[in-house]
Amino acid sequence: FFISKLVPKSQKKILSKILIDIELVLSKLFRGQLLVCLILSIYYGILLFLIGLEAGLFLGVFAGLISFVPFIGAIVGGSLALLLGIFQFYENPVFILLILIVFIIGQIIEGNFLTPKLVGSSAGIHPILLILSLALFGKIGGITGLILALPITAISGVFARYFLKTYYSSTFYNSKGN
Repeated sequence: FFISKLVPKSQKKILSKILIDIELVLSKLFRGQLLVCLILSIYYGILLFLIGLEAGLFLGVFAGLISFVPFIGAIVGGSLALLLGIFQFYENPVFILLILIVFIIGQIIEGNFLTPKLVGSSAGIHPILLILSLALFGKIGGITGLILALPITAISGVFARYFLKTYYSSTFYNSKGN
């Protein structure tokens, strides 16, 4: 409540609108990411089960769920699945290769389709901007950067849309000039 009292009364309505927009965008982002995790859980779980990996269904669901942080699900889940596959299929390396292919294809699907389309479009983030923000924040902040990339980009989009709307309705923009 202290911070609320600091906001000038003339700006409370605008700030309230911005905060509501941020909440809406973040909730859409969260739902989109949960949908990605669900799809990847089903994909990894079923394919690892069909390959015959012991605990493949459980491991696939685990890998999909930890995909909430981009790239982590494929790295951690793929590493665990490959390790189990090496112990289980040491006499037949074709199955180990199949496990590797499942995670490579899963990562391609996640990075090129699921995350840009489901997460980006639901939060109003252009797919190219989404990929660039993941790359930039991942490079700058590592895992923490990957976790924060999408929310920060979504919130920045809300502010950018507000400032553009304000600019386009300003007298400076709409003046005829000399």
